[in-house]
Amino acid sequence: MYKIRQAFPSDVPIIAQFQVKMAMETENLTLDKDIVLKGVEAVINDNSKGKYLVVENEKKVIACLLTTYEWSDWRNGTIIWIQSLYVE
Repeated sequence: MYKIRQAFPSDVPIIAQFQVKMAMETENLTLDKDIVLKGVEAVINDNSKGKYLVVENEKKVIACLLTTYEWSDWRNGTIIWIQSLYVE
């Protein structure tokens, strides 16, 4: 059974691993793992930067996505962007 939830600090290593894999798979780009870890931690520690959601299957994280926010003067409201989507 799949469960979608907001990421916990304990999810940082797997989310960072997913982001490193995604960069390699989609852009053939090698990311610095330490920088990615710090970047994921920054979001987990500060919801104003965004929010990670993860998908669990049998208590194993198998996917993640990052939502970030942008103010839209055209709409006089906040737009939520989906980024960094990875499914193992």
